[in-house]
Amino acid sequence: MSEPHSQSVRLAAMTMEHYARVFRLWEAAEVALRPADAADGVARYLARNPGLSVVALFEARIVGVAMAGHDGRCGFIQRVAVDADWRRRGIAQRMVAFCLAGLMAEAVTWVHLDVVVGNATAERFWIGQGFAPRDTRQRLSLDLEALRQAEPAESRRAAGRR
Repeated sequence: MSEPHSQSVRLAAMTMEHYARVFRLWEAAEVALRPADAADGVARYLARNPGLSVVALFEARIVGVAMAGHDGRCGFIQRVAVDADWRRRGIAQRMVAFCLAGLMAEAVTWVHLDVVVGNATAERFWIGQGFAPRDTRQRLSLDLEALRQAEPAESRRAAGRR
């Protein structure tokens, strides 16, 4: 039997109906997941950015996912993954085009994404899609979950309790 052609893969806006299958794909693709990738976090993200994230479907099987959102000025693409058996067939390019079209419709002026340092394959892919490194910016982050977890202990210490 020959392999299905990538054009037999259809794209659809991601919904929470897709979440369990998307999560399994992220795990299989070894995407670095965080607590925000739990169902409640993804549901909030999708509700804030309706129609911008996409899944690639072959029949009922999810073979790709790309999440997109924006803050009103800048767009973000993240959590892009394609099933290993379906890579190098243009699926990621089609999903990125879907996300970019949605972000353009929202009139954002820039789209950003993060590439894990040392992931040359991902960097080549994104540069091939027209993205470029920004030498004028450095990403700084604050882990609010760690801050939340530390806060009660600090509040107790400040109040003289253990």
